Amino acid sequence: MSTLELKVYDILKNRFNEKEVFLTKQDKVELVEKIESSKNDIIKWLVAMWIAQMAAIIFTIVKK
Repeated sequence: MSTLELKVYDILKNRFNEKEVFLTKQDKVELVEKIESSKNDIIKWLVAMWIAQMAAIIFTIVKK
């Protein structure tokens, strides 16, 4: 399971029992916000890792 699936599962597990599965408008908004924040976090980490890789490559080239 991915992190996003675990977050969705936790939200649904806390809100509903196994017999009732329906989403209110507020639940949908909450899910969308959590998904967006997860996407933003992933993008931030990818950019940070890319910058670190480029810095390491440039440092290696300059050091020679």
